Amino acid sequence: MKNVNIGLLGYGTVGKALASLLQDQENMTLHAIFRRSGKVEDSRMTDQIDDLLLNPKIDVIVEALGGLIPAYDFVKKAILNKKHVVTSNKALVNAYGDELNTLAISNNVSFLFSAACGGGIPYLATMLQHQTLFQIKKVGGILNGTSNFILDKMERDHLGFNEALKQAQDLGYAEADPSSDLDGIDTMYKLRLALAVATQTWIDLDSIDVEGIRYLKDVDINYFAQQKWKCRLMATGEKSALGFSASVEPTLVELTSLEAMCLENNNLVWFENKDHQRFELTGQGAGGVPTATNILRDLNSILEKNSWMLPTMMNEGQTDNTLDHQNYIVRSDVDVNSDFLEKYTGQSRLFSGVLYRTLYDVPVKAMHEEVKRLREKDELCFVRC
Repeated sequence: MKNVNIGLLGYGTVGKALASLLQDQENMTLHAIFRRSGKVEDSRMTDQIDDLLLNPKIDVIVEALGGLIPAYDFVKKAILNKKHVVTSNKALVNAYGDELNTLAISNNVSFLFSAACGGGIPYLATMLQHQTLFQIKKVGGILNGTSNFILDKMERDHLGFNEALKQAQDLGYAEADPSSDLDGIDTMYKLRLALAVATQTWIDLDSIDVEGIRYLKDVDINYFAQQKWKCRLMATGEKSALGFSASVEPTLVELTSLEAMCLENNNLVWFENKDHQRFELTGQGAGGVPTATNILRDLNSILEKNSWMLPTMMNEGQTDNTLDHQNYIVRSDVDVNSDFLEKYTGQSRLFSGVLYRTLYDVPVKAMHEEVKRLREKDELCFVRC
């Protein structure tokens, strides 16, 4: 394909950034933009979706609406009308990626989603290239810019959690409802996509153990700093001879580590192959221009040839996090009683009136289950160490 005509669905932060980037592309033309009723501003824009999906002049649909409905219906119709699709919508790919990918292959069009994981970092694209030589066995990293920004501001600027969150919202790094970022859900979605691309397996979302940063307080950050640690929200997924493990947890890192030096709203992602070679990439994990840059990368792939990020037949799997053992630090009131915590505690320290227990060799699944039980009546925080 020498030239490509693009139909853009949505004209928010990502859509506007992509439109700007396309102005400098000689072999790509932004032919039409779909906007919701009342938002049409110029001749390229329309609020009639079929003006794009049924238009024979349009080769590629870029979906930048977000959410599941109507994005799913629009993307499916685009594929059935023999149009390539590029999306940055991680929720859409998690919910319907298998169906849409299979549909795209059967209609001989591309379905690409590099920007759905890693923002502007070519994470998924790099793994795809690496797969031609080596099997990828492990993926992970810092995948959420909002949580990283909050933790960084708490550590370096000594802001309280709520103050750091408000600053993230004021800068556009966090939504009005930041629950998906704070509770680790956004990271979980991205981890699942990384595992899908790396291992050709869709992991059951309910089997991934997830802990966000919502329960972290100033006192925790101060305690970690005293011990010469920083905290980052980390995702880890692995395929081994025993099966899959996958989790999202706030994790302590050494001050000299690359993770500790990942500041502001940046991401740091990595993968390991079967020979234990580790590859790391860092950069902007969200935002209009970074995300649009990855969309542009997918558009260039379509110019070169039809391509897909997933095979026709994907496997399905579940994690077994009972086999994954880790060390943890747990903060609680001094009067919190738990036979489970006592069983694994190697040392305890009082700091600013609260108790910090260090637990060793704990099954990840059991840790999450016990914390969920204890939080029914007590507030506590835990991090991997």
